[in-house]
Amino acid sequence: MRILINTILLAVVIVFLSACNPQPQANRLLEQAEKLVDNYPDSAMLLIDSLFYPEKSLNKEHYMRFLVTRVQASGWILHQSVGKL
Repeated sequence: MRILINTILLAVVIVFLSACNPQPQANRLLEQAEKLVDNYPDSAMLLIDSLFYPEKSLNKEHYMRFLVTRVQASGWILHQSVGKL
């Protein structure tokens, strides 16, 4: 019985610890988007949009960088679409 309780407690701890960072590759995706935003804003926007719950996946500094990169990419896309009209 004690082994069962210990196993259940261990499983609960693992679930809680894995829930702390919903998307562990978020920092890497953000860095890639930052590199692409000037020359390939549409590709950068795809990477940015692939981040799930960025406010939870990123720390405060990275989340601010995420917001800046998102605005830059959307600005470039808007600028390019207006230029084609």
